[in-house]
Amino acid sequence: MDTPRDRLAHLDRAGLLEAVSDPDPAMRYWACRLLDHHELDTTVANRMLAAAEDRNKKVRQAALHTLACEACKPDDSACFPIDVVGVVLEKLRSDRSLRVRRAAAGLMMWKNPMEPRILRAFRRVLRDETDPVLRSKAEKALYFSSARRSPDGSSRQVQTRPVARNASCQKSGGSNVCSI
Repeated sequence: MDTPRDRLAHLDRAGLLEAVSDPDPAMRYWACRLLDHHELDTTVANRMLAAAEDRNKKVRQAALHTLACEACKPDDSACFPIDVVGVVLEKLRSDRSLRVRRAAAGLMMWKNPMEPRILRAFRRVLRDETDPVLRSKAEKALYFSSARRSPDGSSRQVQTRPVARNASCQKSGGSNVCSI
């Protein structure tokens, strides 16, 4: 059987980027998923930002994952060219799909260090949301964030992405943002 994933599996990066705009939502979804293991440069980031606004919730969810999942990126990826945390938090706050909001919470709940804006977002979830899954993710994130603090109250940090050699990187609210 010829599935959308099978049709896209042989494409290079340029072909996958083009497929993100395919009329078929399954093709858009799989293009985002397959781009997840490519470096998140400006071109991929811009396509994923557009896909994060797709009318299909599965495409939006896949685009968010491609933007935010550091573990899926190649080891030599240095930093992200956009404020990924800001994009994901906006989806957590306002996406019309509960599925996408849950995915956004899952992408942020293990961030280390946990930025103040992520903590605020999870506190808002506990204050305003009724969904038990979203609330559970927020509770876990806040609990583990407090567990990561040293006895003196300072945050123990883990470097998530080294600074790129060929990019100009700066800290923006705790996240690396770079221009390539």
